Amino acid sequence: MKNMHDFYCGTMFDAYEFFGAHICSKNGTKGIIFRVYAPSAKEVQIISDFNSWDGSNGKMEQIEESGIFTYFSENAELGMYYKYLVFDQNDNCTEKTDPYAFFMELRPKSASRIVDLNTYKFNDNQWMLNRSKNFDKPLNIYELHFGSWKQKTDQDVLKSRVLKQNSSIGGDKSINASQLGHDLNLENYINTEYDLNKPIDITERWFNYMEIAPQLIKYVKENNYTHIEILPLCEHPSDCSWGYQITGFFSPTARYGKPEDLMAFIDLCHRENIGVIMDFVPVHFALDSYSLCRFDGEALYEYPSHDTGYTEWGSHSFNYYRGEVRSFLQSVANFWIEKYHIDGLRMDAISNLIYWKGDSNRGVNEGGIEFLQIMNKNLQKLHKDVMLIAEDSSDYPKVTESVEKGGLGFDYKWDMGWMNDT
Repeated sequence: MKNMHDFYCGTMFDAYEFFGAHICSKNGTKGIIFRVYAPSAKEVQIISDFNSWDGSNGKMEQIEESGIFTYFSENAELGMYYKYLVFDQNDNCTEKTDPYAFFMELRPKSASRIVDLNTYKFNDNQWMLNRSKNFDKPLNIYELHFGSWKQKTDQDVLKSRVLKQNSSIGGDKSINASQLGHDLNLENYINTEYDLNKPIDITERWFNYMEIAPQLIKYVKENNYTHIEILPLCEHPSDCSWGYQITGFFSPTARYGKPEDLMAFIDLCHRENIGVIMDFVPVHFALDSYSLCRFDGEALYEYPSHDTGYTEWGSHSFNYYRGEVRSFLQSVANFWIEKYHIDGLRMDAISNLIYWKGDSNRGVNEGGIEFLQIMNKNLQKLHKDVMLIAEDSSDYPKVTESVEKGGLGFDYKWDMGWMNDT
């Protein structure tokens, strides 16, 4: 087993390589290994497609008294869905998504999905070689919410239905994406299943990561932007939100496609000399029962006290005094840079991490400060060319000073005052 000392001490940056679902071989047999951290749980079972969602056939084994539960299945395959059944000390059972899952079902469903992130091969070598923090280069950032920057019109949706219907019933194979112009006569192809009067769901209006890429890249280049900054792309339960209350920190939201689709989007941006910055939310997480909330029956990721455990947004605050939580968040930050080639992290609501509940009158959160310094110091070493940006409107000193000089280690401060005033 991997040396987990760093994980418990809060200095690990690649916990996602150990926890979650991974392809492996055991005694010469290929399969999937699952690992989850639930130190206060009495028992953990895995339910999945591979065991007909029967937890009695998926009891996980705890590695000594480490709090780490593991299970190997030779029947598990890529693409299958799974959840954990976590039993607390009173035998109460809660279905949980995998905190380290690389992909999840689209809301309102919440199962994790087994995927291999190593199948996509990036073609952005030149960009990566020349990438920098842009201290001495023009830096013009276009901020957007992916799901509402542009949506499909009614006509777009109906044309998509035509293509989907045509594919499913073996219709005219000559109809393809190149025929989405006005020459396609919808009424000749619409049947009762895809009736023109059928209400349009929001899921039909979203563009896939790759569908929107040409339009977005064209727009930002025409307006002389150097970088795109995207509001959180991690999985979240509410369509009407901007994605800041997260349930899947390692999972790109399924609203706009699969992980490889997002990788291809970033890859294409890089080949067009456009950088991609992503919002990172290290302050809080959603209350949904299937996510991190009281994950093992106790307060694991959040503070145990009600006073400090909830934020002004009605979400849970991360507990920076637990090494395992620090390792989780640091690994999230490193994950998006390593696996998705993200060029910068805009870290959200930093004042709520510096001060207790974001209120300077309540004093500095020393655990939060130490977490930021350790994370930023090591990210600076691991990724010397990636921008670390603090979304902070407080007057806390030395936010962009190096940790070695007593600062928080950020490269930039996001000017909230200028933005809000404007």
